[in-house]
Amino acid sequence: AQSKAARAAVEKLVGEQKFEAAAAECARIRESARAAGDNTLWTWALIKEGQLRSALHGYETAVRFFKEQPWPASPVEHDMLELFYARSLVTYYQAYSWEINNREKVESKGPIDLKSWTRDQIFDEAWQGLIRVWKDRDRLAAHKAAQFPDFWSPGDFPAGVRDSLRDGVVYLMTELLADTTFWTPRQSNETWLLDLAKILSQAGKTGAADAAAVIADASRHPVEKVAALLGEHEGWSRRNDRPAAALEARFELVQALTEAFDEDDDRALLRKHLAAFLSGNRKNSWWAVGQALLAEYTRQESAADALVRARKIALEGYERFPGSPGGD
Repeated sequence: AQSKAARAAVEKLVGEQKFEAAAAECARIRESARAAGDNTLWTWALIKEGQLRSALHGYETAVRFFKEQPWPASPVEHDMLELFYARSLVTYYQAYSWEINNREKVESKGPIDLKSWTRDQIFDEAWQGLIRVWKDRDRLAAHKAAQFPDFWSPGDFPAGVRDSLRDGVVYLMTELLADTTFWTPRQSNETWLLDLAKILSQAGKTGAADAAAVIADASRHPVEKVAALLGEHEGWSRRNDRPAAALEARFELVQALTEAFDEDDDRALLRKHLAAFLSGNRKNSWWAVGQALLAEYTRQESAADALVRARKIALEGYERFPGSPGGD
């Protein structure tokens, strides 16, 4: 009840647009929760204060403040703070990308100085934080995104697809890797050198140790890291009786690869892979989402009968699981 009242007091001030007062109240709550050992409220107050300080004083000072504050030692709350910090860095870059892209790298070993960091430094700082959280992914699997409604939106996916914090971390990392604004010119120019057939042959088979090695290796291409992340997550989901989550991981991989490879032969290979995967995974209703995806990719073909085949694929998904998200 005390936690609920504390949050309500801050939200009331925000609703009245009294942001300085709300930030001050967050600081008071933060210190009080810290003294009382209330890690959940302490975490909430830290994040809320960080959001308010960003709006009031700019990202640079807010992010530095957030990182320099004491954090709860409790693993899940600590992970949530790492995620918020990483997201804050990405948001900062997106807001000031033009100015940041014109910076030259300056080596500094003092406190965080976002005003001098380059795009690559910002990305690396965010990425290292995400890797630390990813290493704790099996603990996060026991927690639902809905437990942290103030700073984690689970989306509108049905239960069992993307509702755990493990899912959330994997897809946040995948989204960041797929954002080509963070790719180097070399990575953008050399996607064609990647062996797509080999990547597809290993889909869903990446072990934990191999995935950890790939995502931590600065020399590996973002597409390879996406495949490793989603491959490990798919395998884990299957072993833990989460068939819809396993299907979703494969669908996300196909979509990421379709974005990265735009040659006709590559797209044809991806459609063939997806069709074969779907033919062997028809029991769960989330299969229909993949069927809708295959129908859309088929529709985009230049062949004269593309629309006819796409319609047939779509109808099959609709008729097998009517009323499901994919069926719809």
